[in-house]
Amino acid sequence: MQLTFHRALMVVSISSFTVLMVNALSDALEAKDTFVEKIRLGVQRFRTITFPQMREMYERLAEKQIPDALFITCGDSRIDPLLLTGMDQGELFVERTPGNIVPIYDDDVSVGVSASIEYAVGVLGVKNIIVCGHSACGAMKALLHPEHLQLLPATARWLKFAEPALKEFRRENTNKAENLNRLTRINVLEQLKHLHTHPAVEQRFKPGSLGLHVDVRNSHWNRRRLQSGHTSIRTRVMEF
Repeated sequence: MQLTFHRALMVVSISSFTVLMVNALSDALEAKDTFVEKIRLGVQRFRTITFPQMREMYERLAEKQIPDALFITCGDSRIDPLLLTGMDQGELFVERTPGNIVPIYDDDVSVGVSASIEYAVGVLGVKNIIVCGHSACGAMKALLHPEHLQLLPATARWLKFAEPALKEFRRENTNKAENLNRLTRINVLEQLKHLHTHPAVEQRFKPGSLGLHVDVRNSHWNRRRLQSGHTSIRTRVMEF
């Protein structure tokens, strides 16, 4: 009798667990469907409301793009280049990479960022390149704590392009409380240096037809001028 009771109790427990799992899966699917529906409605709203209101601009952009700047920033979902800069569609050519990293140019290595830089500078003729970093950057956190990259081999390989920034950080860092913010600032300056290794950039920069700038964002909106070689840099900081 006691054995039968335990078996019955086990069946009830398994059934309860199964119900919980089914409910959790149902909730997850419902959340996914809700998100997809949100995207679908957003596209529909663009077609029926936004596009008609801005038809002239979109029809003009459909034929040709003439952006004023190449904006290199992190892939972080909290960053919206157009919203942050107040620019309109077609005014920025945007390249997003983990950690807003610009690899040193190498003829023997195919890197998408290098192709974007070459195209923006050599074909589109942008007048400025902006490297935009941000606070609480996951890529910079990973640079400081490489032990977190054991299950992320592709990310670890990519972050090797930022090792010059890490070396500079270790050489001059004195305030541990500011580690992440300091590395973030050093990183954008290092990526600016990397831009100078790209032939298309130097071809335009030396005669003065291309400006190079960095922007680091966090909550304080501090403005100050930094110097990197012969390039003047303005930094604006906004924390998410």
